[in-house]
Amino acid sequence: MSDGCSVPPGLRWLIKAESPACCACCQIHDESFFRGGTREDRRNADVALRECLVNAGMPRALANLYYISVRVGGSPWYRVPRVSWAWGGNRFVYDKEKK
Repeated sequence: MSDGCSVPPGLRWLIKAESPACCACCQIHDESFFRGGTREDRRNADVALRECLVNAGMPRALANLYYISVRVGGSPWYRVPRVSWAWGGNRFVYDKEKK
């Protein structure tokens, strides 16, 4: 269910391959994205990804770029398999949350 750290092929010249430790962080994040949940669950998963990447040795500036990318590109409204929040369809509950 994980495709590792998804970086568009056109950006790989700029963003080199991640270390195995960073790939493990992305795998955990992908598993959260598969399951889905609330807005808060998604925010927590994205924050956890950023902190895991930093703890795995990625420079904070690059980890912040990954964080921004998943916040923007991982919106559940896109409904893109392996990319969007709750793409596994199990717990897409944004519309059921109280505001």
